[in-house]
Amino acid sequence: MMKAEEVLKDWGSFKVFSKNETTTVKILEIKQDARISLQRHNKRSEQWICLEGEFEVVCGVDTVTLKKGDNIVIGQGIVHRAKGMDRYNRLLEISYGEFDEEDIERIEDDYGRIIKKKSSFFGSNKKNK
Repeated sequence: MMKAEEVLKDWGSFKVFSKNETTTVKILEIKQDARISLQRHNKRSEQWICLEGEFEVVCGVDTVTLKKGDNIVIGQGIVHRAKGMDRYNRLLEISYGEFDEEDIERIEDDYGRIIKKKSSFFGSNKKNK
């Protein structure tokens, strides 16, 4: 994964976000005051680029604001979340590594999508003889 590289040309410039890497690209449209799950991924990292609107982004222990043109790199395993702050909010997401929608570990979710995993904390129901 790379940070955006800006290349200057006589006619202007362009930014390179992914070069010779396996990537998945999505555009997220997040409603005003709505937010995605507080989550992390074990098989991929992500880069988010604000296309339109404004986002409040949690990345690890930091909370930052992304405005049009801003970007943030989210490392593999880092807890993250985005909240739409304006009326129209679009976020370009570039995922690096193995992309799988099942590779989402939700820590908090406003929509009841956290799946409780069976815990072995209480051990087996079998009694020792």
